Amino acid sequence: MKKNFDKLFLWLNGILATAHYLIGILFYKQLPDNVPLFYNFLGRTFVYGAKTILCFGIPTGFLLLFLVLTFAPQLDPRSRSYAQISQRYQTIQNIILLFFSAVYWSHLHLARGYTLAVLTFVPILGGMFLAAFGNYAVTLRPNYIVGIRTPWALNSEWNWRKTHRFAGRLWVAAGIVIILCGFLYPPAAICCLVAAVLAPVIYSLVLYLKQELNHTGGGKS
Repeated sequence: MKKNFDKLFLWLNGILATAHYLIGILFYKQLPDNVPLFYNFLGRTFVYGAKTILCFGIPTGFLLLFLVLTFAPQLDPRSRSYAQISQRYQTIQNIILLFFSAVYWSHLHLARGYTLAVLTFVPILGGMFLAAFGNYAVTLRPNYIVGIRTPWALNSEWNWRKTHRFAGRLWVAAGIVIILCGFLYPPAAICCLVAAVLAPVIYSLVLYLKQELNHTGGGKS
């Protein structure tokens, strides 16, 4: 049953990757030569680029991400970690790919001249992604593809476990705060996001320094 679900999601994500190219081809002639690609924390476009990047560059990025998330675990020296959390890893992969797809569709929506409250939509989307990812981060085992891959966490399973337990709870809370920022004060969302990303890295380093100082050898729980 589980293998059938894995194959199903593999096909669905592959179809989604193909659909991005088809949508890009469909709307290519309807787009202006230059389209918005990046926005600042005030929701204003600060980087424009050729529509080719939007229609074909971003789908190519999605395809590469899909291939990496799907096949890289087989090349990871810690490949046994994925076997222990295969179902949760598949869920994390789906969350990442769906987030990427939502960003692509929002860009196409804006480039075609439709209005979209970027300043509100992006924090809400980002907060939902962070909270969903955080919910599964606590279950991740040491690996080189997903998670907080600091050298200190990868060197110690104790550090990895403690760091991801901390990060998972933090990201769920931060995701909710970021969603609220999207409704109340969107510029604050970027500050919250930066803090949520940096805090687990610093926490992992602090654990390492504490471990070294106390000579625990990584066996503490």
